[in-house]
Amino acid sequence: MRRILLSMSIVVLVACGGGGGSSSSSGFSQTYTASAAQGELITYAVDTTKLTYSYTVIKSQYGCEVPTSDCHTGSGSLTLNADKSFSVSGSSGSKFYALQSGLLVGTIKLGSMPATPIIGIPNPISSGATLAGIYNFISVQCPTKSNGAMTGCQGRYGSLNVTSTGATSIAYSTCESDDIENSSKVCSTTTTGTGTFDPTINAWKFIRTGSSQENFMVAFTSTGGQKVAYIDFNDPGGYGYGQATVSEKQALTATIRNASVGEWFMVSLAPGADSTSLVVTANADGTVSTGGSMLPNQPWDGFIENSIDTNGKFIMAGSGVFTYGGWTDSSGRAKYMIGMKM
Repeated sequence: MRRILLSMSIVVLVACGGGGGSSSSSGFSQTYTASAAQGELITYAVDTTKLTYSYTVIKSQYGCEVPTSDCHTGSGSLTLNADKSFSVSGSSGSKFYALQSGLLVGTIKLGSMPATPIIGIPNPISSGATLAGIYNFISVQCPTKSNGAMTGCQGRYGSLNVTSTGATSIAYSTCESDDIENSSKVCSTTTTGTGTFDPTINAWKFIRTGSSQENFMVAFTSTGGQKVAYIDFNDPGGYGYGQATVSEKQALTATIRNASVGEWFMVSLAPGADSTSLVVTANADGTVSTGGSMLPNQPWDGFIENSIDTNGKFIMAGSGVFTYGGWTDSSGRAKYMIGMKM
């Protein structure tokens, strides 16, 4: 699994849980614990009534956690766009879409690094018993870091089993490329590790067996009851650097697929370039405006494949969030993107 670097060719939708909470245009104030694709853990606050935002970097691969760094904090005004996303002052091209008591998806620019995708979670889960469960993941994992322009990144997908070992502690195991609940599974790789919740950063510290490096998982329970999370990777020689989007395993039903009809705000990034955003429409017949049809619960429950892009994988998450990726194209670029139902 690995931190975010995004590139996008085909996009696709179907949702688990539908859009949750109020839309980003209805006016609210919310603080998110957020992960940026370049390896940063950030506190990101928005006020959609006053049209303001601010952020502080609390963990960084590039020194942005140092208060004197030019990438440590940022603030400014917001502009509400016609599509109900917000543009961010002082950062040309940066946008986000947010739900009250739901997720934030968008882009952020830190210092001189390229604008990069960001995903934020409010009110993170802090209980081991609540976090426990079976999850699907899609990730981008890069062996080295280089000021936001990581190379050699691999797109991956798989499953994750989290078990509670105490009030604020867990153990986990992973199975890449297969369902960890499948008795005849064939995992391309497997790992194990432990985690503890750190209330000072509102995140779980995940440590892979055999490593002392801290990775960070942040999770919340969506309005539909499904748990949604991200993992921020910082594990040279193991997971590498990058990000995984994680969704509690749940079979996609016709009701869930019908809830996906409509517009989706999506963020993508080519390594070394600024992140970009777009809006894609999902239709009632399962097709999407970018081409192809959705094949639900492939290769196992909770995943989706596109009829014209079966190499790529999608997972749907509560509050109408999805992630696309899980493979590397012929040019060696890891495919990964995040989006949210508008």
